[in-house]
Amino acid sequence: MYCIVVDKKKYLINILLVSIFAVLCILCITPSSWADESNREEVRRNLEGNGWRVIWGKNFTEKEWYEGTKAIAESIALESPAPFLKWFGDLMEENLVMIQNNMNNVGREEINRWIVQSLNSKRIITYQNLEIQAGFATYDRWDKLIYDEPRTYQCKQDLPFGAGWTWGVCTTTERVEKTINLPNWHQFYIRYKLIGRPRGGGGGGNGGGGNTGNPLTWTIKNATGQQIWYRFYWPDWRHDDTHSLYNGQKWTFNIQCNNGENICYGAWSQDGRVWGVGKGDRGCAKCCFTCGSGKVSKKLIP
Repeated sequence: MYCIVVDKKKYLINILLVSIFAVLCILCITPSSWADESNREEVRRNLEGNGWRVIWGKNFTEKEWYEGTKAIAESIALESPAPFLKWFGDLMEENLVMIQNNMNNVGREEINRWIVQSLNSKRIITYQNLEIQAGFATYDRWDKLIYDEPRTYQCKQDLPFGAGWTWGVCTTTERVEKTINLPNWHQFYIRYKLIGRPRGGGGGGNGGGGNTGNPLTWTIKNATGQQIWYRFYWPDWRHDDTHSLYNGQKWTFNIQCNNGENICYGAWSQDGRVWGVGKGDRGCAKCCFTCGSGKVSKKLIP
C-alpha cells in the first residue's frame, strides 16, 4: 500500500497557470471565419418594389454623416437640390430627362422643387401621374465571428511513476459564433414612378376602372396660398389617384366615366382645411357633376 503525498501548493499553481493560458488564448485567438453582413439588399428591395425606379447616390459612412446631412440642409435652405444632387452621378441627369419626357408641361424647376419638398417633408410627393421621393437609405452592418474558444474542465490526471491519479484541470475548445455590430452605412436616393397615363391626357386613374362614355373635363386651380392634395370620387366612393397642386397652379383632367354618373372632387391641405368632399368623409354642395355634362372649372380659395 502506497501513500501518495501531493504538494498542494504546486498543484494550485499548476491550475492557475492553465487558467491564465486559457484566458490568453481567448484574447489572442485567431478567428476561423469572418462574415461581414448587412441588410442592404432588403432595404433596397423595399425601396425598389411596387414599380419604383430608384436612382442611387454615393455610399457614405458614419464618418461622412455630417457632410451628407449638411447637403440636405443646404438644399432645403437654398430651395435648390444642387448640394444634394452632387452625391449622384450621370445617371441622375438621364432620369430627370426621362421624367420630363413622360409629363406634360413640367419643367426642370418643378422637378427640383419636388425634390427639395420631399427632403424637407420626408415623404412622397405626388403630382399628376408622378410620385417622387428623395432621401437616404440606412444599412445596418455587422460581423459574424466564428472561432474555437478554449474551455477548461476538471479531469483525472496520472501521477508520476504510476503512483495513481489526481484531479487536475484540462483544456478543450468549443465552436462559438458572435455578432459584432459595425457602424451603419448610408446612401442617398431619389425614387419615382409614373402612375398610369398623364392626367391631362384623359387617364381615369385607379377609380376609372373600366368606365366608358363621354369624359367629364375638370379644371382645378389652386388659389389657396399653399399646396393642396385632391382626387375625384365615383358614386360608390371609388376614387382616382391622389394628385397635388402648388399655389397658383392649374391643371385640366379628362375623367372617363359612364354617362349620368356623378363625379365629385375632394381636396385638402396639410393644415387640415378641406374643399368638396375632402378625403371622401364629408358632404358638400356644388362639388359633384354629371358625366357627359361637358366641362367643370373649380377655383379653390382659402
